Amino acid sequence: MDNLKQNHVHLTNTSVNKTSCNYVHNQSKLMLKDVAIKLKDQYNLDFYQHIWPQVRDIVTKSLIAANMLVSHNPNCFELLGYDVMIDADGRCSLIEVNSSPQMSKDCLIDELVKQKMIEEIVDIIDPHQID
Repeated sequence: MDNLKQNHVHLTNTSVNKTSCNYVHNQSKLMLKDVAIKLKDQYNLDFYQHIWPQVRDIVTKSLIAANMLVSHNPNCFELLGYDVMIDADGRCSLIEVNSSPQMSKDCLIDELVKQKMIEEIVDIIDPHQID
């Protein structure tokens, strides 16, 4: 408990951690497959069987809970960012939902993940072609 005032120890938020003198650019983020490998190796947790279903449940329940608070407009969509914490027992907890998630590309992982996400969003919404 002596390190409660050390913000960079407790948060994985890049916006906060990049201000730390211990921050190493391009080494603070992992691809999802690498997270799955670490969880399996270090905690014997199967990400796809144990963690991902909890994350899906958290997202689904939060969308249901906020349904009446979000305006419905068929001409637009909103990208939400979910911050989820996994405890040592493999239980997931929602930290926050960001209505404006960070979309800058600060490193190669950002480039790969965010570009693919944008492409998949466009595929999902299937916009009409305009000449």
